[in-house]
Amino acid sequence: MHALDMARTCVSLRDTSCVETYVNTALDQGVDGAAVEADSVLRGYWSSSRAESSRALWSRYLSMRIPALQAELEAMFDADQGIRKAIDWDKADSPDSLVRRSVWAPIEAIDAQHTARVIEIIGESGVPSVHQVGLKGNKMVFFAFIHSMDVKTITDHILALSRSVRKGESPACWYAFVVDRAMVKTTKETMFGTTSYLDKSDGVNYFRAVSSAYVDRLREEVGLPRMNNGKRNAY
Repeated sequence: MHALDMARTCVSLRDTSCVETYVNTALDQGVDGAAVEADSVLRGYWSSSRAESSRALWSRYLSMRIPALQAELEAMFDADQGIRKAIDWDKADSPDSLVRRSVWAPIEAIDAQHTARVIEIIGESGVPSVHQVGLKGNKMVFFAFIHSMDVKTITDHILALSRSVRKGESPACWYAFVVDRAMVKTTKETMFGTTSYLDKSDGVNYFRAVSSAYVDRLREEVGLPRMNNGKRNAY
């Protein structure tokens, strides 16, 4: 259960201390204070004197924002998702290689641009945290590597992404996707079962988890939902 869900449960129990704890945890994880204020269950807490520490915490995180960089990364994320939502799957799965390329070539070109820009950003100032660029902007940093075509590009930056997660500056769930993308392209197996890899040499879509007996436990540790009968939850 996510921190805001726990905070809502605490509201129903009339446990203000519990609400404060989980709201502050959500803010630590990058949840926007405006989202708490707009929440139909939590807005009463947020507007009360009891939420003074939560509002102060949000004010501190808000002062860390880099608006221009956040806007740039969010625009990249919208482009990343927009072009994928517009995929014509009849063409994408066509037996004609030229038809398939007409779909995937523009996506790969945008992905390459995004990855190059994110690498530049990391080189200049490190991995932007959720407090600097918001959850959506931070997610784009990880998606730039999730959608990278080059395993070396991923592995060259995976330690920087890992450090950001360990410092609490990025959600662990997106790092799990990056790990799986690098693994599945090299071993045809995943750690968290989040992604797949189509091997053009045999036409097989690989996404099997290395430790299938423990994959749900691993997923829960990084904030991912349990597998649905062995099926992946991918982006």
